[in-house]
Amino acid sequence: MDTFDNFDSGDTGAIDTGNSGAEGVRETSREQSEKQKEKSSKALAGIRRSQKDEGKSKKHSNLLAKIISYIVEHDDQNAALPFVLEMLEQGIPSNIIISFCIIIDTKVMEMVLWEFGYANTFPLLPIRKSLVIFHADILTPDEKNYINLWLEMVFVIITQEVSSLMTKRFIEQIHGPKRDVLVRSLSQFLSLFFTALRIEPTADLPAYAAFIIDQMERKIRQMDLEDVDTGGKIKW
Repeated sequence: MDTFDNFDSGDTGAIDTGNSGAEGVRETSREQSEKQKEKSSKALAGIRRSQKDEGKSKKHSNLLAKIISYIVEHDDQNAALPFVLEMLEQGIPSNIIISFCIIIDTKVMEMVLWEFGYANTFPLLPIRKSLVIFHADILTPDEKNYINLWLEMVFVIITQEVSSLMTKRFIEQIHGPKRDVLVRSLSQFLSLFFTALRIEPTADLPAYAAFIIDQMERKIRQMDLEDVDTGGKIKW
């Protein structure tokens, strides 16, 4: 044998008496330590991204809770409550629910405006003296202006300080089974809005709701949102 026999005979030529082995171990240990540090840094960065994203989601959840409390306390708004609760049960993100339901009441709208740093107040719309059937051509300039202001606020709510995870969920819902829930829910809120003005909704309302939801998606896809998992940009 080359090892033990040579050792016994005093020939250590086959044995490395230098420090190369120890140095190799230290080098391997340093590499492992660096890899562990890199993994730890990535994990911590991921945790910070998740916490930041959760903070944005929590802001919307807290605001939605205030809106629900307002709806419960005001009998004239109770009709909206079942639609809000259904969306919650279906896992629709809080900021989407907020953007849908703010059209029903100027006080709710102003509450949201204040939360997003806007000092604007929404004008009270006069209620029509007689019932009319909904059609885009019958809307007054004030009514059109109100709806346009609402749409502007919708786009603010879904694009400013939003949760990446919740936004991704909304896009998935638009293209999945939950799309029906989204269209139906927005149609119901629009129906409440028009009914309060003595404008009778028609069967065309879901088509308007679907169009608005598609415009919301278009706005979102124009954004550069951080991917919580990778730290890069979300590829829509």
